[in-house]
Amino acid sequence: MIITSLLLAGGEGSRLNSATPKQYIKLNNIPMICYSINRFLNNKKIDNIKIIISKKHIEYFNEINQLYLSKGIKLDKPIFGGKTRQESVYNGLKALNKNKPDFIIIHDCARPFLENKVLNSIIIKVKKNFGVVPYEPINDSLKEYSEVKKNYTFVDRKKIIKIQTPQIFCYKSLFDSYSNSININNFTDDSSIAESNNIPIKFIKGNENNFKITSSFDLIKAKTIMKKNTVQYRVGQGFDVHQFTSGEYIKLCGIKIPFSKSLLGNSDADVALHSLTDAILGSIGKGDIGEYFPDDTDVWKNKESSIFVKHALNQLKKMNGNIVNIDMTIICEKPKIQKYKNKMINKISKLTGLNITNINIKGTTTEGLGFLGRKEGVACQTIILINLK
Repeated sequence: MIITSLLLAGGEGSRLNSATPKQYIKLNNIPMICYSINRFLNNKKIDNIKIIISKKHIEYFNEINQLYLSKGIKLDKPIFGGKTRQESVYNGLKALNKNKPDFIIIHDCARPFLENKVLNSIIIKVKKNFGVVPYEPINDSLKEYSEVKKNYTFVDRKKIIKIQTPQIFCYKSLFDSYSNSININNFTDDSSIAESNNIPIKFIKGNENNFKITSSFDLIKAKTIMKKNTVQYRVGQGFDVHQFTSGEYIKLCGIKIPFSKSLLGNSDADVALHSLTDAILGSIGKGDIGEYFPDDTDVWKNKESSIFVKHALNQLKKMNGNIVNIDMTIICEKPKIQKYKNKMINKISKLTGLNITNINIKGTTTEGLGFLGRKEGVACQTIILINLK
């Protein structure tokens, strides 16, 4: 079963009063058209995508195409639309007449919030002799105006539904319906043309967020939804260990702790801040501390480890990220860190800008087992939660 998608992106969007055609307006820094392209590209049930654009928008499309080419994805050559939506669909159907698919899905790119659930449902339910169309019920009260009586009369909203896209049909059935229609511009959607040619339609429940962006109010609503749905949470884990050497103190979280030994390292050997650095880098997929600050060079010799944390925080900031909380476990037999915990928490708070209530530091031992149990060094494990907007 071959399924082709026709994505409609030829409209002017004049009601938005925007210099940029609405399908190329950016939502969360991504052109609106890309949300539909991505949804269909990522659906394994769909074999190919054809995008219908206006000839006047070829430069906008070329920019989109370059964006996908940079990711190793080549979009098919666009199909040029007509003066109206229905003429554009018909152009698309005719372009597919040489290599006829079994089924055709038509979707408006001005509906960026299409969910996989709806897309998969129409594919599963379609059959050869009828189409499948999502809908939404009417929740507002309705009145119909009479030009003759000059008044409004009640309309039963239970008898009215709002039609959405994507709509799926047997390709041949829809192509014949368009070809047989005297004036396709008398219709406002593809299911109406199909029904006028006796093609039965199965209506399934759509999604209220799958609205079409037409007015400036719709655009504001879309941006509001995007803002709510664009926070991604990630977890990062860091681990580091340093052995003891001669000295009079060790540094943990930037705090000097008096001790009969020091920690061996190229920098100040702050095992806790090294662990924190790796946790931050890990949460954003940016490698580890050794990639940025190798220990086989004198460049970082005796440097404060806060430098490494600040570097990782800058990487996080570039990705529009924030730390939600930090949970740190320092592992050693000695020294005991209990009375220094608050100082360490305050130091990390100043370094990261995180409230002290979102920072936790624990001390534990290995019950005398292993190199840590033999008092040969200190280890630290840090787990953080971040969000990316």
